[in-house]
Amino acid sequence: MSIFHSNLVHLDQDMKIQPDLATSWELASDGITYSFTLHPEARFSDGSPITGNDVKFTYEKAIERGYVGGIDTIESIEAPDDHTVVMRLKDPNSLFIYAVARLGIIPESGYSNDYGSKPVGSGPYRLIQWDKGQQLIAEVNEHYFGQPPLAEETDSAVSQRGDGT
Repeated sequence: MSIFHSNLVHLDQDMKIQPDLATSWELASDGITYSFTLHPEARFSDGSPITGNDVKFTYEKAIERGYVGGIDTIESIEAPDDHTVVMRLKDPNSLFIYAVARLGIIPESGYSNDYGSKPVGSGPYRLIQWDKGQQLIAEVNEHYFGQPPLAEETDSAVSQRGDGT
């Protein structure tokens, strides 16, 4: 689980699929079409709503960039409205829903080439400051729709590797 991003679904401590950004999902009788219904109150840390187009953008961007987390089986993605996403797979894949549990959703409108160092997500925290190689400071995301995190602020020291990253 990411502190900055939410997924459509997540795994609980018993490794069972649970709702996250998607309040519900359904696998059609064809065994290759998944429909996800998004949480109506879900927002990114900048306050903008999470839409089906954001989910579509996230998955298309991940596929374009060669993400190997099991989503390469997607044939097409549609966002028929703000709260619905439909993914059609190339072939039936019983493990696909577990791949969905690993990919955090990013905002289409807030994405840029430096997104990795300035993320706008929908997870329990939002990034305040990142001094690369030194520390990362995050605070509670006031727009988070899930259970509020226990810590109000986190300050994590990041050890610097020998290669300067």
